[in-house]
Amino acid sequence: MNDNPESLKQIGEEAWNYLFNERLYQAADWQIQEPLDSVKSTQKVLIVLSREEAEPSSESGQMLDKMLAAIDLDRSGCRLIDAATGMSYRQLAAESDFELLLVFGSTPADFQLHVLYKPCQQLLFQGHSLIFCPALSHMLKDSASKRVLWDALKAVFPPS
Repeated sequence: MNDNPESLKQIGEEAWNYLFNERLYQAADWQIQEPLDSVKSTQKVLIVLSREEAEPSSESGQMLDKMLAAIDLDRSGCRLIDAATGMSYRQLAAESDFELLLVFGSTPADFQLHVLYKPCQQLLFQGHSLIFCPALSHMLKDSASKRVLWDALKAVFPPS
């Protein structure tokens, strides 16, 4: 195997691009694992966002990592879900035992939920906390949305 750092980075990026096309993925420092079909996932946080925004080297991906760090989490403690999968809330709840569903760039209707919500604010539904936000790329430019989201995240994961 070639130990050239640039070729290793390219292999990591190629693996990321290949595996991201799977319906669900979990990323931890470029180590991606597919969920076991026979075991219900127990990740505390499900994050739904676009593939481009999940890229760790992007500005949006870096913002996501900072948000997670602020609540003492990282990508290994979350399950990232590609927004393009079109999964319903019912499917997500059946496959995962989560505390928080954090969605960027989609609405409850996209998950076949018919509930009233305010962007970036916590919504309690069937024993889960749900937060629907604008896309991360939009939030990079909107400090008011970031403040509202931060308050909601502190309510779900209070500082210790």
